[in-house]
Amino acid sequence: MLGGQCVVEGCDEGSFEVPLNTYGFLNTTQLPNGDLFLLGSQLSLRLTPATVRNGTLFSANPESFGPRIVPLMPSMGGVRISKPNSSLTAISCLDNFRNVNFVIAGQGVTEGDTVRLSLMNPDNGDTKVLATFAVGGNGVTLTQLHQQANLFLNNRIASGTTGRQALDAAVPYVIALTDGALRTELLTLELRGVPSSQLETCGQLVLDITRSGASGETTVAFTDITVNRVEQFGDRSNPGLGLLMNSTGGFPTGTSCGVAVCLACAPVSLQTVPGCGAICFRSPGYYLAFPNQLPTGTVLIGGVNFNVPVGIQQRRQDVLFALQGGFGMLSPLQLLNREFVAAQLAVQQRGFLAIPGTLRLQLNCLNTSALPVTLSNGVRLTGESTLGDLFEQAKASIINQRSVDMWILAGLLGEINNSDPFGLCR
Repeated sequence: MLGGQCVVEGCDEGSFEVPLNTYGFLNTTQLPNGDLFLLGSQLSLRLTPATVRNGTLFSANPESFGPRIVPLMPSMGGVRISKPNSSLTAISCLDNFRNVNFVIAGQGVTEGDTVRLSLMNPDNGDTKVLATFAVGGNGVTLTQLHQQANLFLNNRIASGTTGRQALDAAVPYVIALTDGALRTELLTLELRGVPSSQLETCGQLVLDITRSGASGETTVAFTDITVNRVEQFGDRSNPGLGLLMNSTGGFPTGTSCGVAVCLACAPVSLQTVPGCGAICFRSPGYYLAFPNQLPTGTVLIGGVNFNVPVGIQQRRQDVLFALQGGFGMLSPLQLLNREFVAAQLAVQQRGFLAIPGTLRLQLNCLNTSALPVTLSNGVRLTGESTLGDLFEQAKASIINQRSVDMWILAGLLGEINNSDPFGLCR
């Protein structure tokens, strides 16, 4: 504990930190939600093991990130991704979020890139999409917004109609950065879009960025995040001035989320050349015959929950339906879902701590005779590619609806999964 706040250390690699603030007790006509006060702690966001090599993390002085980021915070953190046909996922530690303040920047050809913010329940893996942006050459377009959330442009107060963005709103790049990139004005994603919003609960913030095949770079930088706190004894005497209008009157510091829950740090430097290891892949038919063998954890099912991973036990029927595929002639997505879900279940079966090492396994360790293959996006999978690379391309083919690649990837995954319905491991 530091100053009444739970402090979680960042990872040596693969994480970035964002300053936290909260609303004070004193409300005014100008500040109906209260002024903002720094809590003196930061939120850690960590890249998942499968995507940690795809992004570049940074911490910056807000003054160096262009004008009109007001008020200035002590620092800001973010991630940029330039590798074509790749994606990254960053997951925060557990907290109760109120507002998320960020900017999106682009450089080069970024048409087809997407940025998505979600809220995940760590207990069951249930994920709610908060907002999705389609990236273009001149800015971003809001393509999805949770019905209980609001998005504001240049409105820190997050109240009223000023700067409120409607669905399909175009948010232009208007500010030039020193490296030649362009960025949006400040965006504020308010989770209390309606009274008693179900989004204001303890959860983990999830950032997903997906890149197209063009040569470009998309960046998301968080200036700060506003969290909900509960009043503790003496909080009304907390010193300090508000960030928006220098208000006083104190601010709450108690957290309602209990023990900190964070994604494990990705061991990005432990092993540069993945090796072989024992893992038991099983066919879709095995899990259909023995549904009691479904593990805990999460899986991505194409076309389900906006292509955001779901809890295996919580969405058991969706998982089993994906493994079945359907009836008659299966579509490319149904074929891919069958094999991709089965492969993910095998990885989840090994337990959370073993997942990073499993995703680093080379495909030549898994008896895949169909390699090498070149996908329609130009990506070439070889025996030296990893299981994580294969999973990433399966996800990209689903998001970008590339049917030809779905056929190819379903075949590769089917070869790995083994066709024995009794689950005899090789």
